[in-house]
Amino acid sequence: MLNLTTALGRNGLQDWIIQRVTAAILAVYSIFLFIFWLCTARTYDAWVVLFNIGVMRFMTVVALTCLIAHAWIGLWIICTDYIKSAGMRIAVLICIYMFLLFDVIWAIQILWGL
Repeated sequence: MLNLTTALGRNGLQDWIIQRVTAAILAVYSIFLFIFWLCTARTYDAWVVLFNIGVMRFMTVVALTCLIAHAWIGLWIICTDYIKSAGMRIAVLICIYMFLLFDVIWAIQILWGL
C-alpha cells in the first residue's frame, strides 16, 4: 500500500535518482516520437501503424509509467513544501493519486483495447 505521507522512494536521494532516470526515459521517448513525426506522413493511419506495433505499445506504457512516477514525486514535493495542514495535504495527494491512477488505466485501455 502506498503511504501518502512519504515520497515514492525511501529517501530524498532515491527520489532524485528516480526523477532523473524517468526524465531521461521520457526525453528519449519524446525525441523518438518527434523524429517519427518529422520523417513520416502526418496522418492518422501512420500513427495507427506505429502504435499497433507491440514494442511501441510496451514502450508507451513504460513512458507512461515514468511520467506517472515523475509527476508523483514532483507533486508530492510541491504539496509537502506548500500545504502545511496535514489533513489538507493528504486530501490533495489522494486526489492527485486517484487522477494519476485513472490516467494509467485509461491509457492502457486505449493502447491495448481492453
